Amino acid sequence: MSQKKVFLAVAISVDRVRVVFWTYSNRQGSESIDFLAKGSEEVYLDQEELLAAVEASYKEAWFMLPEDGRHLLDRVPIVFAVPQYWVGESDQIDKSFSGFLKKIINRLQGQSLGFVPEGELLLNYFKNQEDDGRVNLVAVSVGEEKLVVFPIIRGQILGVEVVERSESIALDLEEGLARFDFNQPFPPRILLLGQEDLDEVRGDLLAYPWVETEPKPLFAHLPKVDTFSYQKVFATLANQAKDFLPEKTLEKESADQKEDQGRDEIDLSSEESIPKEETGALGFVKNQDIASLEKSFSEKEDLTSLPDDQEEPEKERKLEKLAIFSKLKNYLARIKGPKFKVPSREAKGNRQLPKGLLFVLIGVVFLLGVLGAIWWYFPKAEIVLSVAPKYSQDETSLLVAVGESEVKVEEKVIPARRVEVVIEKEGSARTTGEKLVGDKATGEVIIYNRTTIEKTFEKGTSLVSDGGLEFLTEEEVTVDPAEVDVDEDYNQITTPSKKAVAVKAVDIGQDYNLPAGEEFEVTSFIKENFVAKNEEAFSGGSSREAKVVTKKDQENLKDQLLSLIESQGKERLAEQLSPGEKLIDQSLEVNLKKEDFSHVPDEETEQLSLTVEVVLTGLAYREEDLNRLTEELLKQQVPSGFVLGTEKKVDFKFVEEQDGGALFDLSFGASLYPEIDENEVKKKVAGKRLNTIKDYLSLLPSVDGFEVRFSPPMPDFLLTLPHRTDNITITMEQESK
Repeated sequence: MSQKKVFLAVAISVDRVRVVFWTYSNRQGSESIDFLAKGSEEVYLDQEELLAAVEASYKEAWFMLPEDGRHLLDRVPIVFAVPQYWVGESDQIDKSFSGFLKKIINRLQGQSLGFVPEGELLLNYFKNQEDDGRVNLVAVSVGEEKLVVFPIIRGQILGVEVVERSESIALDLEEGLARFDFNQPFPPRILLLGQEDLDEVRGDLLAYPWVETEPKPLFAHLPKVDTFSYQKVFATLANQAKDFLPEKTLEKESADQKEDQGRDEIDLSSEESIPKEETGALGFVKNQDIASLEKSFSEKEDLTSLPDDQEEPEKERKLEKLAIFSKLKNYLARIKGPKFKVPSREAKGNRQLPKGLLFVLIGVVFLLGVLGAIWWYFPKAEIVLSVAPKYSQDETSLLVAVGESEVKVEEKVIPARRVEVVIEKEGSARTTGEKLVGDKATGEVIIYNRTTIEKTFEKGTSLVSDGGLEFLTEEEVTVDPAEVDVDEDYNQITTPSKKAVAVKAVDIGQDYNLPAGEEFEVTSFIKENFVAKNEEAFSGGSSREAKVVTKKDQENLKDQLLSLIESQGKERLAEQLSPGEKLIDQSLEVNLKKEDFSHVPDEETEQLSLTVEVVLTGLAYREEDLNRLTEELLKQQVPSGFVLGTEKKVDFKFVEEQDGGALFDLSFGASLYPEIDENEVKKKVAGKRLNTIKDYLSLLPSVDGFEVRFSPPMPDFLLTLPHRTDNITITMEQESK
């Protein structure tokens, strides 16, 4: 059986360093990268501190390696990611830095595969992610005391500027960009790298007004700010490291290589392992390098897993339990209390311990035992895995059928029932119509008849003043014929007869309040025959603007009232639902039975009221039935390795009424979470400290982060995951955005 070769990546940024072990696997005919263990993120200020930081991260990664994989670290191939400012214009690393990398290689007793500057690392990453690798962004490597800024324009690094940090990282970046001789706005995309946690820096850059910088805006619009994680750094390094290897195929090696490995690596079929005495208490041997330690390395080991507690020797389990009491004893020893001086054996001879002291010692031992039992059996922990779930969505036609008794998945039918409620509602609104209103002028005129014929004028006879104002008689009036006589000279003298009659103006307004002495023409007659005059002034005429009802007022009030009834009616309908039933809002129907307005159109009023009576109906279904239908439909779309999440979304869109129900367009979807063997995870983390499980949990499929919640709280020196797997719960929640 061939052995896997282990590689080491060392990611160095401005003032941070972190290492990772990885290997290559051939799965189903394609090469894949398996990360074995990650070291901690360490801070350094100068080259000497960098060397110590590399060692510290290396040691933690070494502890996380499966024990039977550590023997493959002799002369481990090492690839470096280095800060962009370490590299000159000729793409060669500065001599002061290259000599230091050799120190790291010698200290770790490895062999160099090469180095990759941060800029080249980004270009290689995006070349694999985008079609042509034409990357446009502003890369910023973040340190506590300085920034390294190197814009990438159309896949080429524009240059490198190192800026000393101030209180405002946004101003520091603005200063760095202003140093470049670049006459165009920079690409609106900022990529941060160099640290594990860059959320605060990202927030400061997002809040900065980049389009208002002087003397010219550095960006055409507000840039997008992303982070480049260690996970991406190591994955890109591992992919790029293939270019440094002597052969294209990683699974097959030459005969000479196999012969060399035979001298340094243990046969996988052998069950022998190096005695524990050789490795020391913590896995190190005095005066011997870490990389020289060896044990058998099984290909079957889960490379993303911690060692299985259930496979530990029984002796180590007993030692672990004894360590519990040792920790408790040390903790209690720090508590101040009365001190007892116990005589030595020589001083006391064969005397027995004082009874009081004996009882105290027994009590302390008993207390340690009780506390140890409590610590072992009772603590609980909840591991909350933060994942970015996939989302499965589909659409179909759904028949909500009244009278059906069961769900029909194939036909996509769920049973429903019709609910109904009668609602009477009153509402009012202000009128919007305007109209000129008022009183008509009235008075009395005298009609003169100058003819010899009696004349009767019907009610409503029109009289028109010299000014063109029209009045109508209020009653019928008959005027006698005129009297005709002859004077001494035999001249004919005609004396007109007259009759008084009440009149009213045809329209409202003060203009009809005519003064006395006005003369009126009787319609259809000439004044020589009939004429009317008023001996007293007319009065009572007036006018004003008033609010009146319009047809639109009635329609608007009715629409508002029906809309209010529909909204409030949902609550009334919900009162009739049984537990577990839900109302389909889109199925609501409002049928108007009665309406009664307080005023008719054109009637003067400032307030219009309406009373209506409606019948509100809707369709109700059981949520359990819909969940069953959608879950069965979604199960058909769940890919291998995933399970349905609890987040579901269902939306209805009414299509048409059908006999006994209604047809809807149903849109439904659900989150898909990675399938994780919870029992296996519990066994791997039981009894472990947080710093020893963080990489294991982070490497679980699709897990982006995690949180461990302990109950009850414990002192830090006792804080481990519960030793009983029954006391560990695992939940998954959607990653917050």
